[in-house]
Order: sequence, then structure tokens, then C-alpha cells
Amino acid sequence: MLNFKDSFFTQLFHSLDNNSTIMAVDENGEYRPIWCSGEYAEMMEGEAEECIRYEASEENVSVHPEDKDEVAYLFNNQKTRDGKNSLTIRKLTLKGNEIWVNVHFAFVKDEGDTVCILQLYGCEDDPDHCYDSQRL
Repeated sequence: MLNFKDSFFTQLFHSLDNNSTIMAVDENGEYRPIWCSGEYAEMMEGEAEECIRYEASEENVSVHPEDKDEVAYLFNNQKTRDGKNSLTIRKLTLKGNEIWVNVHFAFVKDEGDTVCILQLYGCEDDPDHCYDSQRL
């Protein structure tokens, strides 16, 4: 999968936005975390390894129950219902707190494998304060 040199991935991870995570996605739209930044972990009120274990424990475990259908649609169709590349949802932190985030994503396919690179921006507990690139 993505037969780049290790140095490419090192540079990629260092250049990703601070609040980033990478998910492996199977052909059924099911996903599991394979990497997250320290800043993402901090936003989720934990350490990187804790976040990966938490999100791998159950699909959509960190997504608010009312937003799970939209996230499932995203991973099944690799776009939102209205065709955008961003989505505003509520996430549940490791401590059980609810936070609003605007999620920007890109799916990358290589030799049958798919990953989704996500960047999440906090919304100060109010979805109206989220940055939405589609409004530009």
C-alpha cells in the first residue's frame, strides 16, 4: 500500500494539520484509526495511543449518537450527503465531554487499500462558529 519511502510518510505526518487523524477504511465503509496527532489527542482529552485504542474499540464510539448516520454515510460513500468535503459533528472525548468539530477529509486509495485523512477543527461548543470551506 502506498509504496513511498518511510521519509515521505514522516514528512507527511509532520506537515498534517495539528488536529489530524488517519483512518483505514475497508470496502464496507468500516474504519479504524491508524494514527492521530498529539494535538488531536489533546482535543479528545487523552494521549495519542489512548485515542487510537478508544476509537478502535467500537466503530463511531467517539461520534455523538445523533451524528452517527452522517459519519457512516461519509465513510460508505466517501463524501457527505450533499457532496461536500467537510462535515460538522459532535464528538465525545475520552472523558465523555461533547465537543463540536468541523471535519475536513480526503480519501486516498492505493492498490485496493483506502485511508481517510481527517483534519478536525474545534467549534467552541457552537456549530455556527465552525469554519466551513464550502461557504467560501
